[in-house]
Amino acid sequence: MVTWEWYDKSQGIIKWTFTNTGKAQESVILLRNGYYFGGAFWPVYVANPEFGVTWMTEVKPLVDNGAENNAPPIAPVTFSNGYTQVLFVFTLSGGQTWSMLEGGLIILCLNPRACTRWMTQCSRRGASVTTRNALKTGTNKQKQI
Repeated sequence: MVTWEWYDKSQGIIKWTFTNTGKAQESVILLRNGYYFGGAFWPVYVANPEFGVTWMTEVKPLVDNGAENNAPPIAPVTFSNGYTQVLFVFTLSGGQTWSMLEGGLIILCLNPRACTRWMTQCSRRGASVTTRNALKTGTNKQKQI
């Protein structure tokens, strides 16, 4: 399950919270409002150590250092159609909850109607996760959240 809430609305920062409600370890990628999280700006994240983003070298649960300090790893993900994109990968053990901050929504949110529409789409129909099994097999199996 993935949820979001405003962390600092005046600065355009939200907090994403990922919860694995199952008992087994699970890896997911996040599709929000038609865009995979991490796909657009991964070169910026890698080039700037202050983001704390690293390349995923093994599948293991994320360590929770608090939402303000958490950063997921990135990895190339290949879909069943052969398309490969570098994305954030979120791996959680069974029952684990993990959060991170995302900024940059202040420009979008200068227009309150556009911001509300974007957030509503993320909450209601635009955010979905692709399971680790899909990452391993190359199938693009998504769960709407």
